[in-house]
This record gives sequence, structure tokens and C-alpha cells, in this order.
Amino acid sequence: MSLLPEEAAGAGSNLRNKSRRLKKSTKCTIAVAVELRLDPTVDPGEQFECEFDEINSPNGVGGQIYPIKGNPSQMAEFKKMFNNGLIKPGASELEVGEMEAMYDGTAVILNPNANVPDHVTLPEQAGRRLAVTKGEKPILFVRVTDVNGLVYPHSAAVMGDNVFGTLGDPVNLKSQLFDCSHGQLEVIPGDAYGKETVPGVLDVTIDLDITNSANDRYIIHNAASAAAVAKLGFSLPGPYQQVMFSVEKCYTGCGWAAYAYINSWMSVYQAQYYFMTGVQVHELGHNFNLAHSGGLDGATYTDHTCMMGNPLYSDDVGKMCYNPAKNWQIGWYDDRKDTFAPPADGGYSSNTYRLVGIADYPNNHPVVVKLETGTTNDYFVGFNRAAGANAQNDEADDEVTIIETGNNGEGYSQSFLKAHLIQGESYTIINFGGSGKDLVITAKTIDLTVSPGYADVIITYGSAPEPTDPPTDPPTDPPTDPPTAPPTAPPTDPPPTNPPTRAPTAAPTTAPPTNAPTAAPPTDPPTAPPTAPPTDPPPTNPPTRAPTAAPTTAPPTNAPTAAPPTDPPTAPPTAPPTDPPPTNPPTRAPTAAPTTAPPTNAPTAAPPTDPPTAPPTAPPTDPPPTNPPTRAPTAAPTTAPPTNAPTAAPPTDPPTAPPTAPPTDPPPTNPPTRAPTAAPTTAPPTNAPTAAPPTNPPTDPPTQSCSTINDSNICRSSTWCSWSGSPKKGSCGPVDGGGGGESTPSPTASPGGDGGGGGTDSCATTDKKVCEANACVWSKGSCVPPAMDLGCSSISDLQTCLDSGCS
Repeated sequence: MSLLPEEAAGAGSNLRNKSRRLKKSTKCTIAVAVELRLDPTVDPGEQFECEFDEINSPNGVGGQIYPIKGNPSQMAEFKKMFNNGLIKPGASELEVGEMEAMYDGTAVILNPNANVPDHVTLPEQAGRRLAVTKGEKPILFVRVTDVNGLVYPHSAAVMGDNVFGTLGDPVNLKSQLFDCSHGQLEVIPGDAYGKETVPGVLDVTIDLDITNSANDRYIIHNAASAAAVAKLGFSLPGPYQQVMFSVEKCYTGCGWAAYAYINSWMSVYQAQYYFMTGVQVHELGHNFNLAHSGGLDGATYTDHTCMMGNPLYSDDVGKMCYNPAKNWQIGWYDDRKDTFAPPADGGYSSNTYRLVGIADYPNNHPVVVKLETGTTNDYFVGFNRAAGANAQNDEADDEVTIIETGNNGEGYSQSFLKAHLIQGESYTIINFGGSGKDLVITAKTIDLTVSPGYADVIITYGSAPEPTDPPTDPPTDPPTDPPTAPPTAPPTDPPPTNPPTRAPTAAPTTAPPTNAPTAAPPTDPPTAPPTAPPTDPPPTNPPTRAPTAAPTTAPPTNAPTAAPPTDPPTAPPTAPPTDPPPTNPPTRAPTAAPTTAPPTNAPTAAPPTDPPTAPPTAPPTDPPPTNPPTRAPTAAPTTAPPTNAPTAAPPTDPPTAPPTAPPTDPPPTNPPTRAPTAAPTTAPPTNAPTAAPPTNPPTDPPTQSCSTINDSNICRSSTWCSWSGSPKKGSCGPVDGGGGGESTPSPTASPGGDGGGGGTDSCATTDKKVCEANACVWSKGSCVPPAMDLGCSSISDLQTCLDSGCS
């Protein structure tokens, strides 16, 4: 609920003591924050905030940000002006002093009588370059540690590798932005002038407990920003185009993986989300002034053809770029754009475009076509080629995609996927641009067999004119006039024409016969010759009634009616089935071949049945104790050393007592619960997994086999599992520290263990592959024994899980 000045004055002495009116000259830059929510169905929308420089800051520190609180109509006015382009985040200023706003130490509270539009200004020169998407981009990564030492357990070197690829990380922020832009944007580690821990990474410590519920994201961010300013000696962003902050975890007002400011220099990441390439590219997209991308269902994040939808949640699965609307806006492909606009007279129009994907941008074909509606809402068409920088695209691979967005595709605007087409499919936009006419987009051809693969797209506006009138006129006039005159004249001039026209006029019309018919004597001779030829061959009498003369001749008839040809085909098929006695029943159909003796004997023989039965029975029978441990996570502990201990009956009883005693006697169990990696690495827990009783607890997690879970929310709610990739194409697997980087081991861990599978010796490693090979579990960046209950498995709610220190 928004606090007004009067409410603030009556909210208690503590608040009254902190609240004060800002100086009349005070201004702030309007900042707009957008969160990447872990639950994509929750969308808090844009949040309007005040960013102060060192001159206007209430505490004299630049880069401080506070939420703006006003009455509902004032906040609605901010939203309206923002959507209409009247507020440009990161550039527009708010005259909070003129508005008689209050500052209470946590927020800027507007005077309820102030009219927001009267106090929003846009300086002619904003004073800094915003949304820079080309050239070198220096970025500073700030690794934050709280007063209690809480910091995400990746070293500065590993964090730098996950952002800049300095140690060879294959897919990261630097590599993906370079590939999507085809080298036009190059991220470089920001120079901290000797203050950095490693290139591009600055370590700071804040005098705050981030687990304290009173410390929200604003308080934590301002403390981290102030610590960075104090260490660097200048205000942020300083020489950096972007600054990325990493905190160990979110404890208050959570539900987000990261958040960033639109058209700005700043983004913040909690826990493991900092190293996920998709999250990095998504948040930098907001800094580049890109809005979210919604899907066919109209939700905020559900366009999975674009990193501005719900992105790929993985370290090295992140080869994906943006959708056609964002590609039009971002400026990387300006020389490969095209526009279709209906004719000015509103007439019919149709064009065909050959589109290529982002990976094939250097080829001489457009990557995006804008459909100009004449309004601020336009459509953008592209070919979603799943190759190169876009190889791990998550939806509509190699299909034609159609996106709608506002602001003419030139500024910040939520976009929506309207359709994706395979070859032969069409999508119709009814009443295109309010014109009363429809526009049809057709994927005529999609060819992936050539390089580059392409899509031929036909865009048609209106209806083609009817072709009936043009063909009717030409045929009518020409044929009528010529035939009428010529036929009339010739018959009239020669008198002899009258007699011959009654029957066989065809023959007499030739030059020589014309003279003959004019005299009576020659008439008889011509009659005889025509009669003679047909009379000679008697057989022609029957066939002359139709065109059956040829088929009725004797030769053709004999061939098909001859009996000999019929017999040969009949004998061969009958002989083979008759020879083998067993084929008598099958000879009635095509079962002759299958009933041969050899195939029948093989399947019916008893000996083959026995061998398969023996092998499976023998292994499980020999080592009786192996049965329980071989189910799921206890498979690895059955390697040679661990197998000997459990297979002997006597050792089973003794281990039962010792494992129970150590966990009960040493009170140090309490401290390890703060960091799940402490307890599992001590010697006592190593004995527990080898005893029969402790076998039951580890059996529970295995029943929740991560690889069988295909729902991202269920996977993320599991203590043992972690979702990798996007909600549609991702996969569930064991918890991983990510990045292949090092993790910080618990300071309470001590050497020991009996050398068995899952003991502290075998689990005391920072190498994930070695950890898994030793039957241990890679959890939250550390290697732990599988039998250790981290206290997280009973939690089914994602937020509660995160709040409890689980993953």
C-alpha cells in the first residue's frame, strides 16, 4: 500500500523521525525495474523508482535507488506515460522537490495533490549513452558478501569465467552476445583500476545481514552499490556500460531469479542464476530497452522462440537469440530488414520474400520483414532457423514466426507470438491495420537441404482482381468476323459446288477431282475405287463398327488365352510348399516360408530358455546384502571395497551401533545444518551408509529419480534435483553447482572416513565428475555423501525451499 505524507506522519515516531521533505531543487532519474519471476504466471509488471546521483541523493551517495510511492491515480499516470513513450527510463527526470515529495529512508513518497505529467521532464542530453548494442561493452561484475560472510560459493575467478569466458567457459554472456550480433557487440571485463579480484570482478562486503527480513532488495542493492563506490572512488556506472551484482540468495520479497532496469546500466542476480547464460542475456536485454516476449497464450513470458520469454535456465545451454520484433529493434541486422506496406490506394498487393535465420545473417537475404499497419502496432515475420547462435532455440524450430508489438517496433513494448508456420501453412490477419482488408502470410517453401536454409514467404494484401473480363473480349470478336466472309464467297462463285456438297465433299474438294465431278461420266469411276479397298479384307466387316479392329485379330487373342503360360506359374508355387510335410496346413496362404523347419526348431527348443534364466538369478543370489543398496543412489557404493563390507553378515550388526552413536553424541550436528556440506564430509556419517538401518533414508530420494521428472516446477521443488534448460525443452537432473566451477567447502569439514563409497575421503573433492564417480552427490556447488539428509527433501514449495537455504 502506498504511503502518503499524512499517513507517513502518523505511522509512528520512528518513521516520523526518518521522514523529511526533499529540497525543492531535488530531481531523480526515473528508473523502471522488471523482474524475471521464477513462476512465469506471476507478473508484477514494471516498477517505477527514483535513481539519485550524488548531487541529489538524500544520503550523498550516487547510484542509490528508491521506490516511488503515490496514490493509485498517480501510479496509473506513470504507467500510461511510460506506455505512450512520454517517459524514457534512464533518461526522463522527475521533479520530486517541486512535487513536495517526502523521503523516509526507504522510499520517495509523492504529494497526493501533485500532477505527475507536470513534473516529468526529458533533458535534451541525458548525460550518458544508454542501450548501447554495438562496439566494445565494458562490464563490471560485483560479487557481494554480507556481514555474516554469506556469498554465493563460486570464487571470483569462476564467476568471471561464467560471464566473460576467461577460463574457457563454452557458453556465457560474452560469447552469446558476440554470436547473436555477429561480432558487432563485444563484452569485455571492466577495468577496476587495480581494485578488481580478477579481471572484471570486484569483491565488496556490506554491513548488512541479507537474511534479515527488514532488508529488502532496495536496501541490499543500495548497500552493495555504496560499497562498490567506496572501493572504486567514483559513482556508478562510471566507465562501465553495465554493472551486474550477485548476492548469495534472496530472503525477503523473493520469487525472482534476477531483475534489471530498462534502458539502464544495472542488473541483480540471486544465487545460481548469475551463471545461467539465458538469464544473463535476458537481463541485459532489458538494459538494451527490450521488453518481455509473450506466447500464443497471451502470457508475459511464454514466447520460447526468444530469450526475452522465459529463458533457458542452464549454464552451458544458452544458444538462443531474440525474436523478429526484437531483432528489428536491437539494430544488429539493419542491412537485412525489409518492409511490406499495403499500396496507398488500398489495392491488391503480393510479395514473396526469401528469409534466412539469424545464424545466416551474412547472406544476402532479409532476416526480418516488418508488416506496416499504419498504426503503432505492427507485425514482424522471420525464419526461426535453429542453427549457430540460435541452435538451442526452445520452440518452433525452423518455422516461420509472426510477432506483434507496439511502438512501431522501435522502442520498449511487450511482444506476442501470433503464429508459427510450417511449409504450406498460412496465417491471416483480419482487417489489417483497420483497412477492412485481410493480409495473408504463407510459408510457401522451407528448404533445409541447402546452405543457407531458407523460407520463401508470400505476403498478400487484399483480393486479386477477377480474370473473367479480359479473356472474354478477345475470343469473341476475332473468330466471328473472319469465318463469316471467306466461306460465303467461294461456294457462291463456282456453280458446280451445289451437287458435290451433299456427301463425300471432302475428297472432291482437292484440285484434280474438282474437274471430274463437273462432268457426268467421271462420277462413276471415283465411286468404285473407294469401295474396293474396304471390300478386300473380309475380316474388317465386324471391326468397322468401332475401334476394336486391332484387338480382335487372332495373334493377340492366342497369347492371353493359351493354357501353357497358365500352368507354369501354378506349378512352381505349389511344389515348394508340398515338399516339406510340415507345410501342408500353411499352403493355404502365404505362410509357406515361415513354416520351414529351421525357424520352428530354434524358438521351440527348450535349451535356449534355460540359459537366460540362469544368469539373472545367479548374480543377485551370491551377494545377499547387495539387494537393498543396489537400488538407485547406492549403486556406486557397490564398487569393490564397499561390496566386501556389506556382503558379510557379521559386520552388519556392528555398524548398526556405531553410526547411531556418533550422530547422537556430537552436538556439532547443529552447525552443519547451516551449510549442508559440513555434516556429510565428517567421518561418522560415512559409516552410516554402510549399515543396514541408514540404507532406508537414502532410498527415499532415489524414488524421486530426477531424470524421470518432466515438470520444471516439480523438479525445482526437489532437494535432490535441479531443472536445466527452459520449461519446454529442459531436463531434470541431480543438483549441480553449475559452471563447472569451484565451490567453497564447509570450514567445519574434517578428513576422515573409512574409504567406503560416499565417505568423506571419497566426497572431499571439488570435481563434479570425481564426486559422482565416488557415489557422492554434487549439491549446491559441493560434493556430499548421499546418505546425508540435508533437511530439504520434505519441502515441496519452491519459495520455502529457497528461503530455507535449499536448492
